[in-house]
Amino acid sequence: MTEIIGDALVDMDGVIADAHEGFRREMIDRYPDVHAQYDVGDSYFPLEAYAPEDQEAALEVLRSEDFFANLAPMEGMLEGWQQLVSIGLNPRICSAPFPPSANCIEQKIAWLEREIVPTFGRRVVDRALFTAHKDECSGSILIDDNPKLGTVRAMWRWVVYDHMYNRDAPMPRIMGWRDPLLQPIVSGVALASRDFSHSRPGQKGTTSACGESYRIVGQLG
Repeated sequence: MTEIIGDALVDMDGVIADAHEGFRREMIDRYPDVHAQYDVGDSYFPLEAYAPEDQEAALEVLRSEDFFANLAPMEGMLEGWQQLVSIGLNPRICSAPFPPSANCIEQKIAWLEREIVPTFGRRVVDRALFTAHKDECSGSILIDDNPKLGTVRAMWRWVVYDHMYNRDAPMPRIMGWRDPLLQPIVSGVALASRDFSHSRPGQKGTTSACGESYRIVGQLG
């Protein structure tokens, strides 16, 4: 039986859901005459790829009522989720809401129900965390694409999900869910995180959740 290491917090946009490609396609469909100044995949926040006068159109795409719900999954996402389980981690969604989108969390729930729940069960949704303060969430690791992630207070260790815009982040990284080195990289970081947490007096490791700013989907009603 596989030893349980702890929770692997997993971001959504840019990690399991292909937000940049979804945004690119929506902009072409809805605003074919509005062009980015550079590839939207080169920026963490795709809005930045557009001239100031075009950013309102780009924002309209991001805050539409079905943008997050309709994103395609990242290649190999389900396989990667299973790999996390296989090495003794409990994958747990940890995703920041997008404030300009009034129903962003509900859209993300719908995405999870369509893409992950049929394979891994309702528990994926019931344990999901939605917060802008990921450093207040407990876990062994956080897999995230944010190039400027706050980690000062974090109990987890950061594993970067590789994109062009985060290549300067000096952390262990995976090159996608089908990275042949995913298991050794992730398990090594997770075990180091566990050993570190056990060495801290009073540290409860992965048993708590987040600060007051988070929302557990199971409590949404």
